[in-house]
Amino acid sequence: MSWGVTVDEVLEQLRQKEWERWDRLRGLLLKERSLPLRISLKAPTGRQALDDFARFQSFLCQWQRWEPASQVQWERKNYQKLGEYQVPVAVEIQSLQAFFEILGTEAITKSRHWEWIISQFLSVDTRLTAMVIRQLPHLEKLSEVDIQAMANLLLQLQPGMGNGLYLRAIPVKGIDTKFIENYSGLISELLSAIHDDETIKNRLVEWLGCKEKPKGWLIIKPLCPTTRAQLLGLSELKLATDSLREMPLPGTHILVVENEESGFGLPELPHTVAVIGGGKNVAWMNADWLKSRSVGYWGDIDTWGLSILSDVRGFLPEVKPLMMDTATVNTFSKRMSAENNPYPNQPVNLFVDELILFNDLKDGKFENTRLEQERLSQDYIQQNLYDWSAA
Repeated sequence: MSWGVTVDEVLEQLRQKEWERWDRLRGLLLKERSLPLRISLKAPTGRQALDDFARFQSFLCQWQRWEPASQVQWERKNYQKLGEYQVPVAVEIQSLQAFFEILGTEAITKSRHWEWIISQFLSVDTRLTAMVIRQLPHLEKLSEVDIQAMANLLLQLQPGMGNGLYLRAIPVKGIDTKFIENYSGLISELLSAIHDDETIKNRLVEWLGCKEKPKGWLIIKPLCPTTRAQLLGLSELKLATDSLREMPLPGTHILVVENEESGFGLPELPHTVAVIGGGKNVAWMNADWLKSRSVGYWGDIDTWGLSILSDVRGFLPEVKPLMMDTATVNTFSKRMSAENNPYPNQPVNLFVDELILFNDLKDGKFENTRLEQERLSQDYIQQNLYDWSAA
């Protein structure tokens, strides 16, 4: 049976249930939960008081020392054989400031920092109050310099101001070029409150009108003097996926290689440019200009590699698979390894012999389930590439 709630137990309860639980604390800060906070002290029964009178007196004394005394509610209670006593029955905390003061220095210091953060954003727009409170766990991690920079930035950002520019190039003053990118999620949340527009959240780049940063970089490697000359004499360069889709490469042959390291080991091939290291990034192969080239695709022989080949053929039906067949598996079967997570579905664009190979790999009909590009002999690779180029 409970023997009354001690001062230490009340403090621990406030700390665990109200201070350390952000959902409940946020509710108090936003006034979504009402004050006062009330904790019942469950005063000892008459039997308990009689059985341990010293403990009973200690219970009364500790609550008589509580500051401020006005927070403790007392009731007169008649204890048989002991007489009447004023006993504490509850603690009621009427304000947030009182709550912080009860918890001590750490809570007081943090609450003052929160007040300062909120004040910085209230100077920007009073509609930010609720959003800033919700974002306090993120905002309090920023330095004071960054808080002030954030407030300054919000005053400058307007819809469409980055039209035609990348995010780091938008015309804002006093903000370093990486700041917006680092805090884009937080910035978009705050802007949604200022502009009363939930759609801004997580789409800051679009709201500003900026261009998306190039993605899916691929390595372009011309494989003969002629194609190198047509690419400024460079032996390698990188292009973003969108650029590659729009910019025709020189040469009559395009060789697409799944893995980067295998691409760097390619031999010289006339009128050929290799696109290497894209992995599953093959959506660019719906480019119109590829239809006028002889295109070869070379990837790992495993279920994922064959699924990528299926995707490639979906974009470019005339693609020529290279060294992705049963004959290659049989030649190098002793170099195979295990594919830990096979492709879960049945690829839809494989030819019959490729689909048989896919299922044979999945069913474990070879010594193992994966033959990586890097495990093929260089002379075998060269001969197959020469044959494809000559054809």
